[in-house]
Amino acid sequence: MDFKELMNKAYEFEKTGFEIYSSAANKTQNPIVKSIFEYLANQEEKHASEIKAYVDRNQIELLGDSVQKTQEFFTTTVKEFKDSVHAISDDDSKAYEKALELEQSSYDFYKERLAETNEEEMKKFLQFLMDQENAHYDLIQKSYEFTKDPKHFFADNENAFFEG
Repeated sequence: MDFKELMNKAYEFEKTGFEIYSSAANKTQNPIVKSIFEYLANQEEKHASEIKAYVDRNQIELLGDSVQKTQEFFTTTVKEFKDSVHAISDDDSKAYEKALELEQSSYDFYKERLAETNEEEMKKFLQFLMDQENAHYDLIQKSYEFTKDPKHFFADNENAFFEG
């Protein structure tokens, strides 16, 4: 796969993610699900812009949130909604499952391309995208677990939220 094909495929992954996450955010009645998917849509839009900038100007702009910022977003969001959790709908569950599949597919694609390239800037960029997809996967998975069973989630993750 040549550079242009690789970047076009990566751009499509990110645009697809944006569309899926925007749609899920617009359809849900659950405020935490809405918040999570709006955040993810925004991140995917940034990634698409990063990829476009890389292709157009051969310039990496690494605009996505760091793994730490993504984790902070989740912690803040869960704390905000912990006392007012709404039941998760079947559509929300399907959106979460589709999101997990998309993030895993994107990660796998970037990982394969990373193994194929010798170009240092490309390696840096692909590693950044892999880290982003991994952080998103973790965010989606934790959010899904939380929305399905908040009491159990807090019992299992008490130290993550209450250690200072």
